[in-house]
Amino acid sequence: MSKAWYKPQVAPKLLESFSSSSRRRIVEIWNTTCAVTKAGKTSSMACTVLINPANPELSGVSKFPYFPKGGPAPKEYPKKDSHHIMGYVTQWGGMEVGSGMLFSANVVDGMVHQLGEWRLALECRFLPAIRNNEKCPVGQAVVTGPGGSELMEHFDSIVHTVPPFYNHHHDPEHYLLDCYKHSLSLSFQQGSRVACPLLGAGCRGFPLHEAVAIAGKGSIQWRDENDNNQKNNNDTNTLAFAIPDLEIAEQLIQAIQTAEENAKQV
Repeated sequence: MSKAWYKPQVAPKLLESFSSSSRRRIVEIWNTTCAVTKAGKTSSMACTVLINPANPELSGVSKFPYFPKGGPAPKEYPKKDSHHIMGYVTQWGGMEVGSGMLFSANVVDGMVHQLGEWRLALECRFLPAIRNNEKCPVGQAVVTGPGGSELMEHFDSIVHTVPPFYNHHHDPEHYLLDCYKHSLSLSFQQGSRVACPLLGAGCRGFPLHEAVAIAGKGSIQWRDENDNNQKNNNDTNTLAFAIPDLEIAEQLIQAIQTAEENAKQV
């Protein structure tokens, strides 16, 4: 998620890094106000690839002015008479918002499509559908260019992956781990420094401790695997988590440390 819409814009700060035994793969934890505008190639994080938590249609959030956290995505546009004072606020397609609602500026996918503009939307539109109208099924990943000039200033490639809705998908933990596996594999075919938000913890409704634990496990699995087919295999590849909330960033550091210890015991 992004806090860029109400937080002061400060430079990213590196909190911790975890290197593989060969020192060719590194996991970094950064505290930054925005994974999109503060993690790219012109920043101190200097990443050229961004992992974007998307929806299966790769349509961004342009269909709706806001959406309920935790889903699922309603099929109808919000009705104007859903709330007697604030208009369409408490319901969407007859479904209660519940724990809250999110706007496009709250989520990475919203900012990616806002900055990627019509070029990114067009590229996503013409990607082949894999199942029904899904360009990227849950747990999978696809790559596009950055689209518009604003996003191009930050990244050379966008890797889209689709986390499951925690309360509306079978075995969501398995599929979220797949998101890390497939998106990281694809990302490091595009570049050697990859920026990644905390997947699943925003509009997909994962409990924070679950999302953090899976991020820790997925990042250590990537760090310690031996993929001889990876592009730039002799270079140093870095996964840089961009976390807006300092407390969550510290929890992620602890989760990675736990995943390291568990990996040593296997």
